[in-house]
Amino acid sequence: ANLISYDKFVPSTDVNVKAVDLPELLAYSDIISVHIPLNNDTKGLITNSFINSCKNGIILINTSRGKIANQKDIYNALIGGKINAFGADVLENEKFENYTTTEMDEFNALAALPNVIITPHIAGWTVESYFKIAEVLAGKLVNFTTNLKKY
Repeated sequence: ANLISYDKFVPSTDVNVKAVDLPELLAYSDIISVHIPLNNDTKGLITNSFINSCKNGIILINTSRGKIANQKDIYNALIGGKINAFGADVLENEKFENYTTTEMDEFNALAALPNVIITPHIAGWTVESYFKIAEVLAGKLVNFTTNLKKY
């Protein structure tokens, strides 16, 4: 495999990864895995324009933030064959209880496709992260109770 990456701010220094610009990444990638923060530059990044700049038949993976990708555009690209497969652990709207009827219909249509995998957004939840969370929480409780004794 040839690994290429694009980062607007921090180009890869890994000797096994070639840093490229975004147009080159889109033109040559078979698999695009998105790992970016949600901000004004990235919100709505993956739309028809982005997808149409990609080569045909890509695999698209979004494990960053849901609002980076337009689910309807991804669905249409999957149906049309521009995207071969899609995986995500994030959605445009993460709160199912707030879905409109249209959003629920769009989600169900996307999730029903055989070439789509959607998992819960738990990528950062590892055994190690649970220990770290517990350690930080314990420290905060100790600090809180110590400070209480001063009053």
